[in-house]
Amino acid sequence: MAIVEMRNISLIAMQEDKKGVLDTLMRLGVVEISELDEELIREEFQNSVRFQRDDEGVARLDAVAADLRLSIDLLRKAGAKSRGMLAGRPEYTSREFKGLVDKYDECMQVCGQIKKKDSRVNQIRAEETALDNKIASLTPWIGLDVPLTDIRPYQKFTAVMGTIPAAADEVKFRQGLRERAERCYFEKISADKELIYVFMIYDNESETALSELLREVSFNKVVFADTAGLARDAVKKSQTERAALEKQREAVFEEIKNYIGYKDLMEALSDYVSAERDKTAAQGKMIGTNRVVALSGWAPAESVDRLKKALSKVSKNICLEDRPPDKDEPFPVLMRNRGVARPIELITELYSTPDSASVDPTTIMTPFFLFFFGMMVSDAAYGVILSIVTFVLLRKMKPTGTMEKILRMLFYGGICVVFWGILFGSWFGGINDFFHNDTLGRLTAPLWFNPLDDPMKLLIVAFILGGVHLFTGMGIEIYKLCKRGRVLDALFDQVSWMVLMVGLVLFGAVPAASRVGLYMAIVGAAVLVLTQGRAEKGIFKKLFGGVSSLYTITSYLSDVLSYSRLLALGLATGVIATVINTMGMLVGGFGIIGSIGLIIIFLGGHVFNLLINVLGGYVHSSRLQYVEFFGKFFEGGGQAFVPLRRKFKFIFLKEGADEL
Repeated sequence: MAIVEMRNISLIAMQEDKKGVLDTLMRLGVVEISELDEELIREEFQNSVRFQRDDEGVARLDAVAADLRLSIDLLRKAGAKSRGMLAGRPEYTSREFKGLVDKYDECMQVCGQIKKKDSRVNQIRAEETALDNKIASLTPWIGLDVPLTDIRPYQKFTAVMGTIPAAADEVKFRQGLRERAERCYFEKISADKELIYVFMIYDNESETALSELLREVSFNKVVFADTAGLARDAVKKSQTERAALEKQREAVFEEIKNYIGYKDLMEALSDYVSAERDKTAAQGKMIGTNRVVALSGWAPAESVDRLKKALSKVSKNICLEDRPPDKDEPFPVLMRNRGVARPIELITELYSTPDSASVDPTTIMTPFFLFFFGMMVSDAAYGVILSIVTFVLLRKMKPTGTMEKILRMLFYGGICVVFWGILFGSWFGGINDFFHNDTLGRLTAPLWFNPLDDPMKLLIVAFILGGVHLFTGMGIEIYKLCKRGRVLDALFDQVSWMVLMVGLVLFGAVPAASRVGLYMAIVGAAVLVLTQGRAEKGIFKKLFGGVSSLYTITSYLSDVLSYSRLLALGLATGVIATVINTMGMLVGGFGIIGSIGLIIIFLGGHVFNLLINVLGGYVHSSRLQYVEFFGKFFEGGGQAFVPLRRKFKFIFLKEGADEL
């Protein structure tokens, strides 16, 4: 339950120290600057006190960042090598990073050159598109032996080209032409799935009679006013021009390749500009006069002394005061868990940030989440593979943030999978099916029991773990209520239910303690009947509220039954693995081809089974936390602590490199 103690801070500094203050806050990354209400600036001070917004500066840095991203993308397309997935981000000391920042002007000049070349590429592509469209429109007319500029009205006759729908009755159309025009020439040039391309010459005296027929068949006149000569010649010319443009575009890309060496610098400066942009935007949350600036925010209590010490190095004229939150005053929530629980914070974060007056359930939730995950996957070989893969990725990629939490969570989950796999004797479902070796059989034998042989035993285990899980959630609610001085509420609303449910279990499942269980159930039910309607007015409403509250027992029963998914997913892993092994053995006896088939089925099948069950284990274990566990006590809706800090995407500053 590790919600970090927060302090509200207020800071006043001289205008000339504003940049140093923001640099220090970003470097330390421990202060969330609060948004100040403009109404706080009194009317009599509006001419002298103002927000320190720099919208132009933010817009300028946004434009620079966009130019850098564009240049990086173009350099990648031009052939710049991308770092492998396992390579991780390049590391720099602060001195090395400052050296890169010193090349800012040079890099932006290169970006300008790349941007110009990109504009030229886009221009060429637009011309290519226009030529492609022209070629596409002319291609159906390649068979026409009449110059396109000659197809026009004349004094006594008209030459026209156009299209009619492919569904039109061509024979009937030709007949109609003959009937309505004494002198008419008709030629079908080409056709496709949608249109028929036709050329006609008719005397002008027949135009009125033909116009009705042309409307009936949805004739669409086609004109190439700007194209001289035959269609086939125009197509060849356009294709030649298209090829020349393609060579020009490739030449521009070759020119862009000359700047590939700047890619790493651009990535580093992209992170730098992003940090500067965030810092400039944060400046807008400060207020000040021509001489002083002020801000308000939140910082972890443990970081306040370090913050004061760092700011004192910026200037002696900085005043920083801190105070604890007022009673019922909300504050940004920072969850801090150590060890195995730290990556499991992600599960809580994905659900909701806890309310600042509530508790962080991560530490208590961690063993349940990992145990349930391991029980659902429950194959020792899969667990070994999962832990090794995630360990290698953590070492090679050196991820941060969400990705680091996901990989660490899967690493610890893999260890729990190994634990349950050993208990259940599951190694690739049943690895000894292939080898039939006594020693291997003993090594892979269940340390406890095989769920495929005794599924009811696993179901009972699932229900027991589920009961402990539910009672733990109710225990946290008891803790919260007692902490707020509501001891009777804890006794009436939580303890009484726990007594009732334990009594029912003892009465129905433990014959030796059935009498004790009966008395406990009666006492628990009596307390509920007498207290659950206490908010109502009138004795009858109170009594009815108490009696009707007993119906909630169905909700608890439903919660307990939800843990049967531990059985379902645990069995699914083993059953699918066994099926894969059986399929492999069926084809494995057909010589070399069978052996190849066995390897493909074994590797492909088990990789698929591992991935699908890891995903299922994560989803369903999370679901048990969100619905059954959190539903008993969790209060969400808190505001996550978002300090002003560097958010580097491409590079990594080495530890101890925080003097920048």
